[in-house]
Amino acid sequence: MDHQFEDEILAQATIFKCLAGIAHYMTIRCALDLRLADILHSHNGPMTLSHLASSIESSTPPNKSILKCIMRLLVRNKIFAAHEPSSGTDQEPLYEATKVSSLLRKDNENSPFAVFSSIPPEGVTWCFLSQCVKEGGTAFEKILGCTMYEFASQNPEFNKGFNNNMAVHTKIQAESIVSKLGDVVKNVKSLVNVGGGIEFESDERSISIFVCYSS
Repeated sequence: MDHQFEDEILAQATIFKCLAGIAHYMTIRCALDLRLADILHSHNGPMTLSHLASSIESSTPPNKSILKCIMRLLVRNKIFAAHEPSSGTDQEPLYEATKVSSLLRKDNENSPFAVFSSIPPEGVTWCFLSQCVKEGGTAFEKILGCTMYEFASQNPEFNKGFNNNMAVHTKIQAESIVSKLGDVVKNVKSLVNVGGGIEFESDERSISIFVCYSS
């Protein structure tokens, strides 16, 4: 294989990888909407595709072929685990919850992704970036007709999810800093992030952290 042809193949692979990026986000959004993590975590052991499909709340029977494709990508991204049947058998693969998928559970207050389940489907603003470049403004305004903070003030569920999302991120970062720096922060009694209404105690050295991201 000559270098020019190899470079062309690598270039195409790079573009395809970037173009497929939206699929990773949308399958996680789908998992949130269908509450797949809740179903798998509440089940005592792995589940077949048929069992998983039958556990989804739906007014019509779920499409197992589409669900299988979605689960394949989620497994590929290590959101869920899969146990493939032996070759030559007609058995279904078994799907299982993971530590990663626990972050997608509705009752997980530390989930950094909870906010996504509160954004309406049309809130996928990435498709409007070119329009923002040409006309100014934000993609959020283009698609929802208001700023993100205005949307949050009108939608309590989104507002709560957004604030909790930012609080979890701050907590993870702060506790990582405290645990890694050790003596450097041993005399710090409080860490303040001004501007919001969420407060929690850090597990490390009982440092109180006040988080800002309130609308």
